[in-house]
Amino acid sequence: MQTSTAETLVPGCPSTVHDEVLALASRVWGVGADDVVTSEVGELLVHRVPLDGETSCWLTWTLITAGPSLTRVRLTHDEAAAGDNAPDPDLDAVLGMLLTALMPTQAATDRTREETS
Repeated sequence: MQTSTAETLVPGCPSTVHDEVLALASRVWGVGADDVVTSEVGELLVHRVPLDGETSCWLTWTLITAGPSLTRVRLTHDEAAAGDNAPDPDLDAVLGMLLTALMPTQAATDRTREETS
């Protein structure tokens, strides 16, 4: 089994990031409730990525509070099949998609805070 890991900081509290990770997995890989192995809101999400009805890999998302409205996301990719021919996954691109998805959410939250101040 091949394992790869990437990490980044994203805006938002861990529970908001968890919700966005679920939405991203659904949009990008068609992940549904049956594909989720473990889900601890705001802490951890492990899901399989289906390909033609078979598991192609597992993604583990670990979420850690890194400051006010800031979450450290560690993404681990575990290949389902042992094979040397599989290309390394572009986890940085996946984390970039998550960051892009969270930016409008964080901007709206910041605007709301400014309006109520």
